[in-house]
Amino acid sequence: MRSKFIQKIIFSFLSLILISAPAFAQKSGTNAAAIYQKGMALAKKNDFTGAIQELEKAVKANPKYYEAFVALGLARQQMQLFDSAAEAFRQAIALRPKSAEPHLLLGTLLQQLNDANGALAEYREAVKITPNSAEAHSAAGFVLAATNQLPEAVKEFETAIKLKPTLAQAHYYLGTARFFSDDAAGAIKALAQAAKLLPTNANAHYYLGLAYGKTGDLPSAIASLRKVVKLAPEMLEARQAMAEALVADANWDAAAEEFRAIIKLKPDFVPGFNGLGLVLIEKRTPDEAIAVFRKALELEPNNTLIRHNLGIALIQKADFAAAVKNYQDLIRLSPDDAVAFYNLA
Repeated sequence: MRSKFIQKIIFSFLSLILISAPAFAQKSGTNAAAIYQKGMALAKKNDFTGAIQELEKAVKANPKYYEAFVALGLARQQMQLFDSAAEAFRQAIALRPKSAEPHLLLGTLLQQLNDANGALAEYREAVKITPNSAEAHSAAGFVLAATNQLPEAVKEFETAIKLKPTLAQAHYYLGTARFFSDDAAGAIKALAQAAKLLPTNANAHYYLGLAYGKTGDLPSAIASLRKVVKLAPEMLEARQAMAEALVADANWDAAAEEFRAIIKLKPDFVPGFNGLGLVLIEKRTPDEAIAVFRKALELEPNNTLIRHNLGIALIQKADFAAAVKNYQDLIRLSPDDAVAFYNLA
């Protein structure tokens, strides 16, 4: 379950590192500075190929031009020239070894390349240089969480928030780390603040809804998940979670409506058909349930769970002949299915 942390966190991590290139280079030389400005102008137009060419000229003209090496690394990273981007960031580190900025940038690049150990080493170096940097602590926490070192990640996020209470991403990461640590109450506290700071971020509301669900607070879970659906109508996992919460709350009509929305969104999503069929059984409308389960079997003929639930709907309808045939088919698919033998008997 914890491995899903990195899969589910959809904030762009690079957004933590906001680099503002200075308008004028310090002691860079008139020629190098002019070339640098030309490269930055091209980068602002998203012409990164042209920007790289100019920035390479700038660092050649002045090999100690820190800002140009930083900009060159970022431009190369945009063009997925990762090895040469790392080289540029390392040149920047050599020029300013006591600056956290190039370590953070190299860390984001290494993280993009799935080098978690390398990224964490750079982030820790940034923390060592600037211990009061909330962004550096949050960056380290992100990698720790992504590598399932959740207790250590929580500490880093808590430090980041203490240093900068308005750092929304840190609240979000802290909440998700606590969620995957089975600390639902702690997750709710952090995610509620993240949702307040990021009211239009669907994922903050999504995990908040899941955390409420873990505590059994179904009204709050449903309310949060409704916000997700409003913000991101095509977010299938949020709709599925809301449908399940509505089922747990015995709100059959709303649950059926949500499952139908799921099927409309993804017509081959068998769990959506299964959920709708079970709700229709609860509503005591077996004909509709049977039709739904049969549609699911068209998609997955060997799905034994669907056949089990189809049998329940057939029994509810009192169509015992069809139920017997269904369970016989199920036993052929799963000869050791004790429940199928029991229902057949």
